Amino acid sequence: LTFMLLKAGLIVAVFMHMLWERLAIVYAILVPPLLLLVLLGIGALEGDYTFFTRGEFFGSQSPAPTHGPGATGPVQHR
Repeated sequence: LTFMLLKAGLIVAVFMHMLWERLAIVYAILVPPLLLLVLLGIGALEGDYTFFTRGEFFGSQSPAPTHGPGATGPVQHR
């Protein structure tokens, strides 16, 4: 990744001498990773919202029985 950015910097320094070309290469390098970071942040916020909403909704109920009605101990196999 470092060498990729160094190569892009060399290309900008040598070949991209016009202002609009520099701006285009900067946008081509910076915008996609920034967009990915924004989408990642939105996904993280949505995940947290879903997690806490489920905790609020399902957290107020008592847990479901795991071994049938009225069972308190481990399952007895016959």
